[in-house]
Amino acid sequence: MRACLIACGAGRSILALAFHHLVIDGASLALLAGELGPLYTAELAGAEARVPAPALGHADFVAWERRVHAAADSLEFWRARLAELPVVELPQDRPRPPLQSYRGRQLGFGLPGEVEHALQRAAADAGGDRFAALLAVFLVTLQRLCRARDLVVGTPHANRDDRGIEGLIGCLVSTVVLRVEVARGLSFRELLRRVDAGCREAFAHKDVGFERLVELSGQPRDPARTPLFSVFFGAQGPAEPPALPGVVAEAWPFDPEVATFDLECQSVTGPGGTRGTLTYTTDLFEAAFASRFVEAFVQLAAGLAAAPAAAIEAAPMLDELRAREVVLAYNRTAAPFPRESTLPALIREQAMRTPEAPAVTHAGRTWRYGELAAEVEAIAAGLRARGVGPGQIVAVLGERSAELLGALLGVLAAGAAYLPLDPAFPEDRLRFMIEDSRATLVIRDVETRAVPGEAPSVTIAALSAGAANRHRQGSIAEPVNRRRLESRDDCPYRESTEAASRRLHGSAGTNHEPGESAVEAAPNHGGPEDPAYVLTPRARPARRGWWCATATWSAACRRWRAGRGSPPTTSCCRSRPGASISRRSSCSCR
Repeated sequence: MRACLIACGAGRSILALAFHHLVIDGASLALLAGELGPLYTAELAGAEARVPAPALGHADFVAWERRVHAAADSLEFWRARLAELPVVELPQDRPRPPLQSYRGRQLGFGLPGEVEHALQRAAADAGGDRFAALLAVFLVTLQRLCRARDLVVGTPHANRDDRGIEGLIGCLVSTVVLRVEVARGLSFRELLRRVDAGCREAFAHKDVGFERLVELSGQPRDPARTPLFSVFFGAQGPAEPPALPGVVAEAWPFDPEVATFDLECQSVTGPGGTRGTLTYTTDLFEAAFASRFVEAFVQLAAGLAAAPAAAIEAAPMLDELRAREVVLAYNRTAAPFPRESTLPALIREQAMRTPEAPAVTHAGRTWRYGELAAEVEAIAAGLRARGVGPGQIVAVLGERSAELLGALLGVLAAGAAYLPLDPAFPEDRLRFMIEDSRATLVIRDVETRAVPGEAPSVTIAALSAGAANRHRQGSIAEPVNRRRLESRDDCPYRESTEAASRRLHGSAGTNHEPGESAVEAAPNHGGPEDPAYVLTPRARPARRGWWCATATWSAACRRWRAGRGSPPTTSCCRSRPGASISRRSSCSCR
């Protein structure tokens, strides 16, 4: 224990007390505050302080606890309860580090008085208490955010059932694992009963130490997580400030910036209402996440308490004003877009305006717009030198990377269409896709990449050999014959999908419209140092090409019905798969 009296002047001071958790718990703080008054009074009077000693000492409690743990009768209960224990995964702002840092922040909040009273009535009707009501609201909030039904949280138990240790200052608290299923269609009243019954059952079997619970669960230890649960909930009565003669004392809240769990909610209910503190780890969450969680908790508490017989799914997470902002304001993403331009042309125009602005980030490396435009132009020039032009198909084989993005854009800049090939595909399938598409050339990402079939191939590095010189010379201007090579009516990509006949049927896009692209700069993205595109690993490639100019068949049908473009063919229309459409009215794509 450490104590420090900080004089703030004008008769104002702060008494700071620091304890190790091994020697104190939440209930002990209230006992300590009650003892400070008589001690302070005796010190002012110069008299001997008399504080009644507890009936039992800390050594007596430890000996009792050891006997209880040794004769634990609840092993089978916990073995069944901890079987296949789920992990609560909240939406994170950052990836989980391999080792916990225990850095955290706190956010305080309060429940309105009418909401607190409504929760008390709902708890009384269900035969539960205030703790069960608050915990039930907390579980619903977790369920809404993590979308899981089987939830596990930790909670403290004071362990002061014996009157002999009620007045003992020390760490007597034990940690209990609560597992509750928030089933679909459950009413708040039913959930309250389920939570109350689960708490009573778990507290009745608290005679098993936490270390033994970890062993019974069979979970492998992970230094990135706390064992058994990563979310904690606690509730306790108010800790009255010490009554000191001539002094007005009040609690002084502060943030120790420490988080033991991913998320911890502690609530204190007193005459002034219910006040809560949400502690979150800064390794995973931003402050905005904590604000949203608290907002959802308070709103759900109001909705659930107002209609305890209704299904919990019916309770809103947002108030009307906030819901309007999220649904309407956040979805106003309409912005003017150059529909008559092509994607390579847009890249060149942006490079002319901001050549040093970041364009693509992948694997820790960022390409500037000037670099990307020069790379695209070099690849396009290399393709044109090899006879590639409009009406031809170039297969692109490689892993996701910034270089591969440059190759796809380079194919489009040359006026050709690209056929994306996944290196994970079987060799026979790759060979068939190349032969069936009649690809003029195959671009591979590395020299060692094997290309099945007889089609000629070239590496990205060989095509872009002149990119560095072009960028140093500022050669990102539009070639003279660009308008002849690039057209919105050119086919930008070819896609192969496996049909029921087990044959591979090809489908082709019909234009370079950037408005229907899988790669578009995010509206209102960050500042000048934020890349427009960030390539992230995927378990499998996107179904419609990878990143560039992915025009859909439905869009082709809509343009044709409006009198623009040629009729789509093959498997473009859902109404007549595998056939051309002879009349505009026969297309069912909308």
